[in-house]
Amino acid sequence: MELLNNFSFVKVDKKKTKKPTLQEIEKTLTPKKRKIWEDIKQGLNEVKQIEAGTLKGKTLNEL
Repeated sequence: MELLNNFSFVKVDKKKTKKPTLQEIEKTLTPKKRKIWEDIKQGLNEVKQIEAGTLKGKTLNEL
């Protein structure tokens, strides 16, 4: 940031913008995107469970 301030043609916005939380973002999702997001979260949870050994994963041949 300090390097950018050395250039006269660069203007750095010094306002700190608050990043939205995950819960705030989830509230703005459309029903279709919400369904996709829920499926992604479920898949990530399943991966964590498989890695922890609490859920047995299926091989490609089993599918």
